Amino acid sequence: MPQIVRCSCGQQLQVEVPPQGVRVRCPSCSAELSLSGQPTAPVSQPVVPFSPASAPPSTGSNPFGTAAAPHRPTAPKNASPVKILAIVVASMAALLLLACGGVFALQSFNGGGQAVALEESDKPVTKAEVEKVSAEIESGLQSGAIAIVESHIDWERMIAESIANLDLNAGFKSQFGKGLLQGIQTRGWAGPVHQATSGNVKLLRVRDKERGPVALLRIEPTGAGVGYFEIAYFRDTDDKVKVADIYNFATGEWLTETLYRMSLPLVAEQNKSILEKLNGNESLLVKHLSDLERIRMLGQTNPDAALRSFRTLPPSVQQDKSFMILRITIATQAEDDSEYDSALKDFMRLFPNDPAAALFSIDYYALQGELDKSIAAIDKLNEMVGGDAALLVLRASVHSVSGDTQAAKEDLNKAIEMEPEHKGAQEMLRQL
Repeated sequence: MPQIVRCSCGQQLQVEVPPQGVRVRCPSCSAELSLSGQPTAPVSQPVVPFSPASAPPSTGSNPFGTAAAPHRPTAPKNASPVKILAIVVASMAALLLLACGGVFALQSFNGGGQAVALEESDKPVTKAEVEKVSAEIESGLQSGAIAIVESHIDWERMIAESIANLDLNAGFKSQFGKGLLQGIQTRGWAGPVHQATSGNVKLLRVRDKERGPVALLRIEPTGAGVGYFEIAYFRDTDDKVKVADIYNFATGEWLTETLYRMSLPLVAEQNKSILEKLNGNESLLVKHLSDLERIRMLGQTNPDAALRSFRTLPPSVQQDKSFMILRITIATQAEDDSEYDSALKDFMRLFPNDPAAALFSIDYYALQGELDKSIAAIDKLNEMVGGDAALLVLRASVHSVSGDTQAAKEDLNKAIEMEPEHKGAQEMLRQL
């Protein structure tokens, strides 16, 4: 029977409780709650079932924490608007990892089932079909119709692709894939995106690429910032057009690549021999992923100590993209602003052609006072996405900081011409 419980952190949950009662874990703070079979009025809120296998480890094989909820770090005091942008960008980089990596350790590897084959129809997906499905995804992310969005994503196929190259026996791979699927379905992708953006999502266009027609979505997290997802599709054997993969500009990789990296420590925990089959860098990263969780947790309370701990890691681990993005996120909260500057600079040096570098360089150059380079970085990103009103608004803000009000107004007028309903452009133009 459904029952309401309020956690000490303030989170209110609705849980289906059997007569004998049940233990659950709060999705916000991970506290364990014991519920009896007494009914109360329902409230719509998901909850993660608790079992001994789902208890968070003290150090954690999962690099983002079993109970981590997606959030945006609070902007530092006296932060410039451009710095706030990069805080959001760094958070969006973690968002996809939190959504699809942060729940894997909740699942045991019980159960059988057949390994998922990468089956699809030979009939190509059309641009019109991608536009239709993408419009439904856009609408669902805007309104919070999470189930509709998730119904368009073929998680089984995505998982099968992400673990296809892991050298595992068929039985273990099948069990692992099933556990991975349960973990993803606990949190999903659409919920965290809607939560971070408050529904401020727009389908910009559908572009033809090597993978066929690909949809480009813009997200604008509440408060400041801009980010982008590209969505690739395929046609399944039932003739349905489904999401095959999602590319996050803030991480510079497809979700299947993220899933592969996030799977390595979990596979290694269950099958130690896998470490011998990984290349040197992958094996080293797996051994240090518990440090990623430790540093992430420390960064929430003592960012300066977390950054000092980060610098004790082997250089090759420090230079991994996941670790670099975590460093940037923590550095936004550091007392010393140079920590943030150096984190951005290192990322741009290590990943110069990465879309995430284009995002981070906007803020880096603005903070250095090199506004012309910041504008050039905006232009580069604008070219990557094929033109976007939100980036014209961002460029206008940099022009405004430089004192070039006329250039700012020109950008804003162009943004409104491109996207008349863009509230940010309208509001900024009124203020100039």
